[in-house]
Amino acid sequence: MSLFYLITTALYLVAIFDILNSKRRTLGEKIVLIVAVVAFPVIGPALYLLAFREKE
Repeated sequence: MSLFYLITTALYLVAIFDILNSKRRTLGEKIVLIVAVVAFPVIGPALYLLAFREKE
């Protein structure tokens, strides 16, 4: 069970760090994405990293 929490925490940190360091998103978009990531514990960060992350 602790491995699950470790993976979930890592996903949170990576997703939130990526959202905050995004240069093309407005403050409103960043707030909405962070709320979505925090509101949906496992699916939120995974969905962000797979679908909403900026492709460079």
